[in-house]
Amino acid sequence: MKLLLPFITVSALLFVGHYLRLHVKLFQKLYLPSSLLGSIVGLILYQTARALSVNTLAIRFDGLAMLPAFLINIVFVCLFIGITLPSFKTISKKKPSRNFHMAR
Repeated sequence: MKLLLPFITVSALLFVGHYLRLHVKLFQKLYLPSSLLGSIVGLILYQTARALSVNTLAIRFDGLAMLPAFLINIVFVCLFIGITLPSFKTISKKKPSRNFHMAR
């Protein structure tokens, strides 16, 4: 439950960034990604909430600090999907430096 509210917040900010990119021609011409636009909107909202001492909005953004540790696990899990890892025997036959680059 602790990750649900920050995840909803990030999803809403990404939707706002996507909406801005679709409807503002300047953002399309500058090739700004939706995630960047959404994060700028989120930063403006967060700083405004802190300045105005709006606790409900500020608390929603404080939970975002937990997300990077959770989301990096998803990145590492998906890293080797679709790649066949070589056997140890194949790697040991390479140069003594043991440099091995994943090539298909």
